[in-house]
Amino acid sequence: MGSEPLTPSGFRKHWHGFIKLWREDFIAAFVYTAIISIPLGWPLLNLYFENSHLKSENVSLAKSANDLDSENKRLKDAIDRKESEIEGLHKAIDPLIDRATKEFPGEEINSSLKKIIQKLEAVDPWEQPIAAAKATIEIRVVSQDKLNNHFMDRGGYAAIGKGNDAMLVARGTESSGIQQGNGEVLYTAEFNSPASDPGIGKQLKVLSFVDYFQIVLDVIPKNANIIGGKIIWALNNSITLTFDIPMQISDDQQRIFVREVKNAFPTTSAK
Repeated sequence: MGSEPLTPSGFRKHWHGFIKLWREDFIAAFVYTAIISIPLGWPLLNLYFENSHLKSENVSLAKSANDLDSENKRLKDAIDRKESEIEGLHKAIDPLIDRATKEFPGEEINSSLKKIIQKLEAVDPWEQPIAAAKATIEIRVVSQDKLNNHFMDRGGYAAIGKGNDAMLVARGTESSGIQQGNGEVLYTAEFNSPASDPGIGKQLKVLSFVDYFQIVLDVIPKNANIIGGKIIWALNNSITLTFDIPMQISDDQQRIFVREVKNAFPTTSAK
């Protein structure tokens, strides 16, 4: 015989019966409640824990995705730098190969290139075209920030300027900051000039007309109290020049300047 559907009046009848049982026999009512609750509550409890586990896995996957994005960006930047370096090498080497082929026809290329390089080494390095430029920067800033960080996505640039024009620019995407323990943070960075920079290929002696250096590190805010520092330019891997960065306040565009650079780049090397 099939059970009848539960009508509102039938539900009230069951409910009143349950209340009566609870008042007259607490233990029986408790057992009855447990019998009903366990089949209903156990799946709900499982669902709760499963949902918590899924949330935890989702957070873990999101963190992994962010880590992968950061690593992909770092690798892409590294590849871009290497491609720029290779392009710069082609810029410097291709003319040498052409010259070696013309001056020493019929000779094995390595032998003829060696002769060309020996000729170039005897020439004043300031007469050579700019093939590579690197700026190494150290800047000390008044700060209580407790830093000991390498910033993968906070780089900047260093420019050699004349008037409103940049004669040569070195760029990068990374920098570091370390608290020195005396209320100073030392920020460091290494930037390279890309092969596409307009200064690449020009003669080094054009830098003798420089007016100033302009430096921006993304990690140093505007109106920062600059205690001092230095910038080292390495040109063509044969010339290294060091300049002090004086005390100053970075401007509202985060720019830091070195202006004592007149006659810093000689047009002829010391003999």
